[in-house]
Amino acid sequence: MGTYFSITAKAAAGRVRRIPLSYDFVKGDASALDLVFMLYPNWKADHGQVNIVRFTGGIMNTLLKLTKQEPKCSERENDKEAVLLRAYGKDSDILVDREMEITTHELLAEKGLAAPLLARFENGLLYKFSPGQVCTTHDLLREPVWRAVAARLGEWHATLPLPSIDAVQDLRSDGSNNGKSSDSITSHFRSINIWTVLQKWTSALPTRDDKEKDRKVTLQKELKRLFSELYREDQEHENYVLGHCDLLSANILIQSGIETDNNKMPGTDCLKGKVYFIDYEYAVPCPPAFDLANHFSEWGGFECDYNMLPTRTTRRAFVEEYLQSFSQHRPAERATEAQAEELLLEVDRFRGIPGFYWGVQSLIQSTISSVEFDWVDYADLRLQEFWDWREKQDRSRGGEGKKMSLRERRWAQEE
Repeated sequence: MGTYFSITAKAAAGRVRRIPLSYDFVKGDASALDLVFMLYPNWKADHGQVNIVRFTGGIMNTLLKLTKQEPKCSERENDKEAVLLRAYGKDSDILVDREMEITTHELLAEKGLAAPLLARFENGLLYKFSPGQVCTTHDLLREPVWRAVAARLGEWHATLPLPSIDAVQDLRSDGSNNGKSSDSITSHFRSINIWTVLQKWTSALPTRDDKEKDRKVTLQKELKRLFSELYREDQEHENYVLGHCDLLSANILIQSGIETDNNKMPGTDCLKGKVYFIDYEYAVPCPPAFDLANHFSEWGGFECDYNMLPTRTTRRAFVEEYLQSFSQHRPAERATEAQAEELLLEVDRFRGIPGFYWGVQSLIQSTISSVEFDWVDYADLRLQEFWDWREKQDRSRGGEGKKMSLRERRWAQEE
């Protein structure tokens, strides 16, 4: 599906203005003003205060909206010039490749799929504000919304090239493993992708006591097993896409002016093209089935309400909508019923991986994050999804096991 193009991290970063300041979490708004005044000196000189709004939905970064209150302009006009400031969470570079993030944001902006990136500073980014309303988990259950999401995801996967950033160098720079790869996965790749990310993460798992050391060994072995089961070398260059890889409800934005009240929700055709994805920290090349399975797993929200997950019928309709959009943006590849069924089966094969992915991520977050969130309990929930999937897979191969978990039962539900 995708083709890698040659771009180095330095080349991508070099196109973005760099402000030699850091956001100071103690100084807060005063530090934010220092940064935006470096970007727009006239905001400091001209009449009108700068209004600062703090968004509280995120659990890793600090997100602020800065709006210059021009006296002669309406609120909507001022919003058009507003800036978002995102300051990275403490030590989050262990999890996120910031050069990859900037490269992805630039690609998306060039395609009209993201707000323009204005500047980077030492521990974050400044970019244009996009007016709209973020989705809730209940919004995802509404057919006009999920069909619009499917169409937009199909456009993403069809039109975005795959940035080629050195995966080997990325792992060499990871101090968690003393510059050595923990297994042979990296030897298969020259560019960052979902597998190299997972290898880096499992290498960075905490080992503060014997229990954590044993868990790290177990999860690294499981990653090797997953790789042997799911990686197909013949598909990497032809069938990988630039995935969002964090498509939870809060990262889906419905364009301003669209009514989202339950009784006034517009039809599918009205919403198509009005839905955008935000926050590209985790975007990397991956099989499309992973991005789809990961999105479906997010329908349950942080509460992991598995009764909210899409049934097989809904997943099939979502995949059909996705493929129709993909073929519209890549006319050479026509969507067929056979393709839809094949992709649906592939998504089923990947359904356990999001639990592994976010479980490992949360274990690392539990050691670095200053946000008030129970990372350990969340990691246990997500990893249990993976173990339930693994148990189901092993049982289907002839082993014996316990009754299927609620998540597995919901996933198997037809209607």
